[in-house]
Amino acid sequence: VGEKAAALGLDGLVVVAADPEASAVMEGAAGLSKLVCVATPEAAAEALKQWLSPGDHLLLKASRGIARVQPLL
Repeated sequence: VGEKAAALGLDGLVVVAADPEASAVMEGAAGLSKLVCVATPEAAAEALKQWLSPGDHLLLKASRGIARVQPLL
C-alpha cells in the first residue's frame, strides 16, 4: 500500500495498524510528505482533520473489519 501511494504521487497516507505489517507499509511509503501510523480509526480521523482542506480529495481503503466502525468525519 505504501509503495503504491508513493508511486501514485499521493500527498499523504494514514495507516491504521498496530502490528508488524504497519512497519512494512511505512517503509514503502517513504518520501510522502504526510505519513502517519495510528492504532485506531478515531486517531486516523484526527490526523485527516488537520491535513484536509475544502476541495481536497480523499481515498479511503479499509478492510471488511472496519465496517462495524461508525462514520468519523
